[in-house]
Amino acid sequence: MYICLCNNINETQIRQAAAQGANSLADLRDGLGVASQCGQCACMAEAVLECEQQRLGLYRTAGQRGPRTGHQPNGAAAHAAA
Repeated sequence: MYICLCNNINETQIRQAAAQGANSLADLRDGLGVASQCGQCACMAEAVLECEQQRLGLYRTAGQRGPRTGHQPNGAAAHAAA
């Protein structure tokens, strides 16, 4: 599924970026160009990134120590089930 239409970035590319160490929207923007035009894809891109980090065992929930803290944005649970 395409996430960023402006730059033709799909879900697979975001998942690959997560596996290669991307851990923020800024990393996705710098590496892939996600959300660098209109920005409408930012929330979905973050959700896909966090879902993939969780799948890889890299996502940290609130209260855990580590580089990733916070909550899952809307839609992340749907990606986790996929």
